Amino acid sequence: PADPVGLVYWATMLDLAGGDLSKIIEAFANSEEAKTLYGDITADNIENVIKAIYNAAFNRDPDPEGLAYYKQGFIDGKFTPATIMLNILDG
Repeated sequence: PADPVGLVYWATMLDLAGGDLSKIIEAFANSEEAKTLYGDITADNIENVIKAIYNAAFNRDPDPEGLAYYKQGFIDGKFTPATIMLNILDG
C-alpha cells in the first residue's frame, strides 16, 4: 500500500490532471522509488519489469503472449515502462 504522504501527493497530481492518468504516469514511473525498484530499464531487463508489474497487480506472471507483446512493444519504441504499466492496469 502507498504511504499516506505519497498517496496524497499522487491523488493531488491526478486531480490537477483532471483524472487523466496518462498525464502523470511518466512522472510516477520515473520517480526515485521506481528507479530504486527497477534501475535503468532496457531491452535486457524489460521482461523482468513486466513480470514485476504483473505480480504487483495480479500476484502472477504474465501469460507468454502478453509478455512477448509488451517486450516487443518496448523494444520497438511503441511502449515506455510507464505505458506498459498503465496498459496492464487498464487491461
